[in-house]
Amino acid sequence: MVVLPITAGTELNYYSPVWILGGLPALAILVSALLVKLPPSRKVEVPPVKGVARKPGISLRARYDIAYISFMVLGLISLWTAYFVHSEIQAAGGSTGGVDGVLGFLVIIPFGIPMLLALILGPGLSVFLRRDYRLLALTVLSIALVIALGNLGYKIWPVLLPPYAAVCMTIGLIWFIKHRKHFG
Repeated sequence: MVVLPITAGTELNYYSPVWILGGLPALAILVSALLVKLPPSRKVEVPPVKGVARKPGISLRARYDIAYISFMVLGLISLWTAYFVHSEIQAAGGSTGGVDGVLGFLVIIPFGIPMLLALILGPGLSVFLRRDYRLLALTVLSIALVIALGNLGYKIWPVLLPPYAAVCMTIGLIWFIKHRKHFG
Protein backbone atom coordinates (compact mmCIF):
# COMPACT_ATOMS: atom_id res chain seq x y z
CA MET A 1 0.00 0.00 0.00
CA VAL A 2 3.00 2.33 0.45
CA VAL A 3 3.96 1.97 -3.22
CA LEU A 4 0.65 3.30 -4.56
CA PRO A 5 0.81 6.85 -3.07
CA ILE A 6 4.45 7.22 -4.17
CA THR A 7 3.47 7.28 -7.85
CA ALA A 8 0.28 9.32 -7.39
CA GLY A 9 1.85 12.62 -8.47
CA THR A 10 3.85 11.40 -11.45
CA GLU A 11 2.77 11.94 -15.02
CA LEU A 12 2.89 8.18 -15.59
CA ASN A 13 0.23 7.72 -12.92
CA TYR A 14 -1.62 4.78 -14.46
CA TYR A 15 1.15 3.31 -16.57
CA SER A 16 3.97 3.25 -14.07
CA PRO A 17 5.58 -0.17 -13.63
CA VAL A 18 5.69 0.57 -9.92
CA TRP A 19 1.89 0.12 -9.75
CA ILE A 20 2.36 -3.56 -10.48
CA LEU A 21 4.05 -3.85 -7.10
CA GLY A 22 0.67 -3.08 -5.51
CA GLY A 23 -0.59 -6.50 -6.60
CA LEU A 24 2.40 -8.43 -5.31
CA PRO A 25 1.01 -8.98 -1.78
CA ALA A 26 -1.98 -10.87 -3.21
CA LEU A 27 0.32 -12.99 -5.35
CA ALA A 28 2.62 -13.64 -2.37
CA ILE A 29 -0.34 -14.84 -0.30
CA LEU A 30 -1.36 -17.25 -3.05
CA VAL A 31 2.17 -18.63 -3.47
CA SER A 32 2.66 -19.03 0.27
CA ALA A 33 -0.69 -20.80 0.59
CA LEU A 34 0.38 -23.23 -2.12
CA LEU A 35 3.72 -23.96 -0.46
CA VAL A 36 2.38 -24.61 3.03
CA LYS A 37 2.59 -28.28 3.93
CA LEU A 38 -0.50 -29.55 5.62
CA PRO A 39 -0.09 -31.92 8.52
CA PRO A 40 -1.16 -35.47 7.75
CA SER A 41 -4.77 -35.91 8.61
CA ARG A 42 -5.55 -38.73 10.96
CA LYS A 43 -9.23 -39.10 11.11
CA VAL A 44 -10.41 -41.27 13.90
CA GLU A 45 -13.57 -43.08 12.98
CA VAL A 46 -16.07 -42.42 15.71
CA PRO A 47 -19.12 -44.61 15.52
CA PRO A 48 -22.37 -42.67 15.36
CA VAL A 49 -24.76 -42.64 18.26
CA LYS A 50 -27.36 -45.36 17.90
CA GLY A 51 -30.47 -44.13 16.19
CA VAL A 52 -28.79 -41.06 14.65
CA ALA A 53 -27.95 -41.04 10.97
CA ARG A 54 -24.56 -39.84 9.85
CA LYS A 55 -24.35 -36.45 8.16
CA PRO A 56 -23.18 -36.85 4.59
CA GLY A 57 -20.05 -34.84 3.76
CA ILE A 58 -19.50 -33.02 0.52
CA SER A 59 -17.77 -35.29 -1.96
CA LEU A 60 -14.55 -34.51 -3.79
CA ARG A 61 -16.38 -34.42 -7.11
CA ALA A 62 -18.86 -31.86 -5.76
CA ARG A 63 -15.96 -29.66 -4.61
CA TYR A 64 -14.44 -29.74 -8.08
CA ASP A 65 -17.85 -29.03 -9.63
CA ILE A 66 -18.33 -25.98 -7.40
CA ALA A 67 -14.84 -24.66 -8.21
CA TYR A 68 -15.26 -25.05 -11.98
CA ILE A 69 -18.78 -23.62 -11.95
CA SER A 70 -17.47 -20.62 -10.00
CA PHE A 71 -14.88 -19.89 -12.66
CA MET A 72 -17.48 -20.38 -15.40
CA VAL A 73 -19.71 -17.83 -13.64
CA LEU A 74 -16.77 -15.42 -13.51
CA GLY A 75 -16.28 -15.98 -17.24
CA LEU A 76 -19.92 -15.22 -18.02
CA ILE A 77 -19.90 -12.08 -15.87
CA SER A 78 -16.68 -10.91 -17.55
CA LEU A 79 -18.31 -11.33 -20.99
CA TRP A 80 -21.30 -9.33 -19.78
CA THR A 81 -19.01 -6.63 -18.41
CA ALA A 82 -16.91 -6.47 -21.58
CA TYR A 83 -20.03 -6.04 -23.71
CA PHE A 84 -21.46 -3.21 -21.62
CA VAL A 85 -18.14 -1.39 -21.19
CA HIS A 86 -17.54 -1.59 -24.95
CA SER A 87 -21.05 -0.38 -25.76
CA GLU A 88 -20.73 2.52 -23.29
CA ILE A 89 -17.36 3.58 -24.73
CA GLN A 90 -18.82 3.43 -28.25
CA ALA A 91 -21.87 5.44 -27.21
CA ALA A 92 -19.71 8.09 -25.53
CA GLY A 93 -17.50 8.48 -28.59
CA GLY A 94 -14.37 7.00 -27.04
CA SER A 95 -14.73 8.59 -23.62
CA THR A 96 -14.79 6.41 -20.51
CA GLY A 97 -16.67 8.94 -18.37
CA GLY A 98 -19.93 7.02 -17.96
CA VAL A 99 -18.47 3.55 -17.54
CA ASP A 100 -18.71 3.69 -13.73
CA GLY A 101 -22.49 4.03 -13.90
CA VAL A 102 -22.80 1.18 -16.40
CA LEU A 103 -20.64 -1.08 -14.23
CA GLY A 104 -22.73 -0.23 -11.18
CA PHE A 105 -26.21 -0.58 -12.63
CA LEU A 106 -25.78 -3.29 -15.23
CA VAL A 107 -23.06 -5.49 -13.75
CA ILE A 108 -22.45 -5.03 -10.02
CA ILE A 109 -26.04 -4.65 -8.83
CA PRO A 110 -27.56 -7.65 -10.67
CA PHE A 111 -24.48 -9.88 -10.47
CA GLY A 112 -22.88 -8.69 -7.24
CA ILE A 113 -23.75 -11.67 -5.03
CA PRO A 114 -22.97 -14.39 -7.64
CA MET A 115 -19.73 -12.61 -8.50
CA LEU A 116 -18.72 -12.35 -4.85
CA LEU A 117 -19.52 -16.03 -4.22
CA ALA A 118 -17.63 -17.08 -7.35
CA LEU A 119 -14.62 -14.96 -6.38
CA ILE A 120 -14.54 -16.62 -2.96
CA LEU A 121 -15.39 -20.21 -3.90
CA GLY A 122 -13.36 -20.58 -7.11
CA PRO A 123 -9.92 -19.46 -5.93
CA GLY A 124 -10.58 -20.75 -2.39
CA LEU A 125 -11.37 -24.25 -3.56
CA SER A 126 -8.51 -24.17 -6.06
CA VAL A 127 -6.07 -23.65 -3.20
CA PHE A 128 -7.79 -26.43 -1.26
CA LEU A 129 -7.71 -28.71 -4.34
CA ARG A 130 -4.21 -27.61 -5.29
CA ARG A 131 -3.27 -30.81 -7.08
CA ASP A 132 -5.47 -29.80 -9.99
CA TYR A 133 -3.21 -27.54 -12.04
CA ARG A 134 -6.14 -26.28 -14.15
CA LEU A 135 -7.79 -24.69 -11.12
CA LEU A 136 -4.51 -23.15 -10.01
CA ALA A 137 -3.96 -21.77 -13.51
CA LEU A 138 -7.43 -20.20 -13.43
CA THR A 139 -6.70 -18.65 -10.03
CA VAL A 140 -3.37 -17.17 -11.14
CA LEU A 141 -5.04 -15.92 -14.34
CA SER A 142 -7.81 -14.28 -12.29
CA ILE A 143 -5.28 -12.54 -10.04
CA ALA A 144 -3.29 -11.34 -13.04
CA LEU A 145 -6.48 -10.09 -14.69
CA VAL A 146 -7.54 -8.12 -11.63
CA ILE A 147 -4.10 -6.50 -11.42
CA ALA A 148 -4.16 -5.65 -15.14
CA LEU A 149 -7.72 -4.29 -15.07
CA GLY A 150 -6.91 -2.08 -12.12
CA ASN A 151 -3.78 -0.65 -13.72
CA LEU A 152 -4.70 -0.21 -17.37
CA GLY A 153 -8.08 1.56 -17.31
CA TYR A 154 -11.51 0.97 -18.84
CA LYS A 155 -10.50 1.13 -22.50
CA ILE A 156 -8.56 -2.13 -22.23
CA TRP A 157 -11.37 -4.05 -20.46
CA PRO A 158 -13.19 -5.11 -23.67
CA VAL A 159 -9.88 -6.49 -24.94
CA LEU A 160 -8.86 -8.46 -21.82
CA LEU A 161 -12.19 -9.80 -20.53
CA PRO A 162 -13.36 -11.94 -23.52
CA PRO A 163 -10.16 -14.06 -23.66
CA TYR A 164 -10.40 -14.58 -19.89
CA ALA A 165 -14.01 -15.68 -20.30
CA ALA A 166 -13.06 -18.01 -23.14
CA VAL A 167 -10.33 -19.65 -21.05
CA CYS A 168 -12.62 -20.05 -18.02
CA MET A 169 -15.48 -21.48 -20.04
CA THR A 170 -13.23 -23.82 -22.04
CA ILE A 171 -11.45 -25.26 -19.00
CA GLY A 172 -14.78 -25.64 -17.18
CA LEU A 173 -16.35 -27.46 -20.12
CA ILE A 174 -13.29 -29.73 -20.45
CA TRP A 175 -13.76 -30.64 -16.78
CA PHE A 176 -17.44 -31.47 -17.21
CA ILE A 177 -17.03 -33.34 -20.52
CA LYS A 178 -13.76 -35.21 -20.02
CA HIS A 179 -12.47 -35.37 -16.44
CA ARG A 180 -15.57 -35.37 -14.23
CA LYS A 181 -16.48 -38.99 -14.98
CA HIS A 182 -13.24 -40.19 -13.38
CA PHE A 183 -14.42 -39.03 -9.96
CA GLY A 184 -17.31 -41.46 -9.65
